[in-house]
Amino acid sequence: MDRAKKVEIVESYINGLGNKRDFTGVPFAQDVTFENPMTPKLHGVEAVTNYLSGLFPAIKGCRIKDHIVEGEYVASLFDFETIFGVIPVFDRFRLDLEKGQIKEIRPYYDPRTITEAMLQGNKDLITRYFAALSGKAKTDAIVGEFTDSEELKQHIAAFESAFPKYELFADEMIAEADKVVVCARFRGTHNGDLMGIAPTGKTVALPFVAIYQVAEGKVAGFSLTFDQLDLLKQLGVMQ
Repeated sequence: MDRAKKVEIVESYINGLGNKRDFTGVPFAQDVTFENPMTPKLHGVEAVTNYLSGLFPAIKGCRIKDHIVEGEYVASLFDFETIFGVIPVFDRFRLDLEKGQIKEIRPYYDPRTITEAMLQGNKDLITRYFAALSGKAKTDAIVGEFTDSEELKQHIAAFESAFPKYELFADEMIAEADKVVVCARFRGTHNGDLMGIAPTGKTVALPFVAIYQVAEGKVAGFSLTFDQLDLLKQLGVMQ
């Protein structure tokens, strides 16, 4: 098998994962193995493709930079463009030269690069979320860009009804794993019903702490803490 054919086999995999998000036509051996710095070794084409297919939502594209070919091995350098940023990857492939199939895939990369990119990507998502909602009408279309959580949608709708076009200000963010903790401020004018409290026309400003769970580039869940007594005092319904 010549060099060009070996590169073609490897690039069918890289493009299938990074650009097409489809492994149709990729010549995996039935006993192919996959092992990277963040997962245990996987055995068999079904286990490998199931795992890799789970990465599709996070991958936006890839750019192949170079190949080194020697015997049954091909080492490939490429950049993945992901929802968390660009991640450089170095993959080593072992091929079955008689069958023209991929026998082994061994990605090499610094896991800290992915972890840091994921954390920054999660923080960037919440920053965009605040900017998209703050001071604007919170339409279904806008909210739907950032979450599929019905609980969060209902929360936003309830406060938007009570405080139309309310504003959000993020003062500090801390990200860990799939969570982003935000110390922030809320400001809005009470022009709609709030849990049975008739509109007062008063503007309130409240600090709050929110914990957002991020999955597949969207807010999947949240918890919120604020001083409800302070809110009622600012509305003038409690001394």
